[in-house]
Amino acid sequence: MKSRTKKKRCLGHRLMFCACLLLCSAVWSTAATQASDHKRREIQLPDFPEGAAYLLSRLSNQELREIKRTEPVYLAILIRDEFSDC
Repeated sequence: MKSRTKKKRCLGHRLMFCACLLLCSAVWSTAATQASDHKRREIQLPDFPEGAAYLLSRLSNQELREIKRTEPVYLAILIRDEFSDC
């Protein structure tokens, strides 16, 4: 009877440990993403998609890499053929 209780307790500790690891990894990845976004320069894009696409098309690849990632920026990166390393 004691061995069953000990096994259940051990299983509970393992599950708690796995849950803590999962939570820590989620927090760590979110913090790393936010830290990388703080290093990026933010630019003001127009509200209409055509204007944002035009402005982003005028940037060089290096400038496009250095600005804060938003939906229009991701689209501009996907459209460009020269982006093979991002």
